[in-house]
Amino acid sequence: MRLNTKLWLLITISSVIGLVLFISLTLLSGYLFSEGYGSEELNELGQQITEEAEALHAEPDQIMNLMREAVQEHPQLELEWVGPNGSLQYATGDRTADYTFHEMTSLFLQLPDSIWTPGMDFTLVFSWGTEQSPQYLVMHVPDEAMQASQLKIYLRDNSELLLLLMPLALFIATPYIFSLFFLSRINRRLHKLTAAMNDVHAEKSFVTIEDHSKDEIGQLSRHFNAMSRRISEQIAQIQEYENNKKTLIANISHDLRTPMTTIQGYAETLMDELEQPDADTRTYAEIIWRRSHYMDTLLHKLLEISNLDSQKGNIQLQPSNVAAHVRKIAADFVPILEANAITFHVQIPDHPVMAHTDPYLFERAIRNLIENAIQYGSSGQYVGITVEDHEHTVQIRITDRGPGIHAEQIPLIFDRFYRGSDARVGDGMGIGLSIVREIADGHQGTIEVYSVANENTEFTLTLQKARYTN
Repeated sequence: MRLNTKLWLLITISSVIGLVLFISLTLLSGYLFSEGYGSEELNELGQQITEEAEALHAEPDQIMNLMREAVQEHPQLELEWVGPNGSLQYATGDRTADYTFHEMTSLFLQLPDSIWTPGMDFTLVFSWGTEQSPQYLVMHVPDEAMQASQLKIYLRDNSELLLLLMPLALFIATPYIFSLFFLSRINRRLHKLTAAMNDVHAEKSFVTIEDHSKDEIGQLSRHFNAMSRRISEQIAQIQEYENNKKTLIANISHDLRTPMTTIQGYAETLMDELEQPDADTRTYAEIIWRRSHYMDTLLHKLLEISNLDSQKGNIQLQPSNVAAHVRKIAADFVPILEANAITFHVQIPDHPVMAHTDPYLFERAIRNLIENAIQYGSSGQYVGITVEDHEHTVQIRITDRGPGIHAEQIPLIFDRFYRGSDARVGDGMGIGLSIVREIADGHQGTIEVYSVANENTEFTLTLQKARYTN
């Protein structure tokens, strides 16, 4: 779940819980701490008594009995029945005198508000009867019998209710509006930080984030900038070391090839021109020639690795006919295979098989695989080359029937300078197969090996197929 979704859920759930708690605690506190009469409750009680009194058709005894029953149920109240002109008809309290005109006027002047003021007794007046003979019910409530807290809202129509609810809605919505602004800003900053982290790679390691805030995200952004700067410096140092290493290998390989060629030439001359050399002399000359030839081959491979490293990132892939290319390469090895009495089986389609390749590097990879099969698998007296045309890929298989490769060594044979199984004897330097893998990686392809001891060793180079056009 995304962070902003979690925060919104947290705000919504907390708001709902807060509202529920507010209502619950309000009702509970009203129930526990607001004992007594409220104005609405008193109005309902007064209306009920006057309606029942009017139904009794001015029967004095029944009306007085009705008032006594009401007082018995509500002993804190005092009820008075007042007739026209303020004459006192009946009172449940101590009053015996009639109401004067001034007292009656004061009672009726308070009626429009009917709002209780703390510290003062509360009086309500209700009426029944006819205009010619009006009857009044005066209800006295002592201050201590009233509820301590009361809320009164007077509305004339629904428009006033709307005007009341609008500020309330704005009050509730304001935290959400500010939360939306705050969370949106945090979300943008986090997206910027995530994008910057995804943008860090070897070719573009130095990435900065402009965030001058002093909060946690701002601190994280500054730490990221410092980390990005350190990574950039370290990658620059590594690239410098790599370039120096490649330059050193290239220079050494180039500079040593000339003396190695000279030594090899002198060794051949010694073997050819010495007249009846003794066995030791000829043996020494052959050793010099063989080892100088080995050193020359090694320098050639090192120079090849250096050239391949310098071409990384600049490989030019183009659609090419792999079938024709492999057929031409295979033809170059026919004399060598015949000279060593090795059976050569080639299975290549006659129709064009197109793949995206760099022609020079592709040829280098195929030649290395064939040379590897000849060098290590010659004891099996068989080398096979197969080109398979699949729907989306092209596979080139090089097979020999030599001693094979141990299973635990298969993951290592494509590492540079790994010599492989002792059973696959020869003067290999562990470079050829590593070059093949690097070429395969540069072609967005793969190189795999399958080997069964003394039966079959098969290398498979897989490349992406290209559309054939005339």
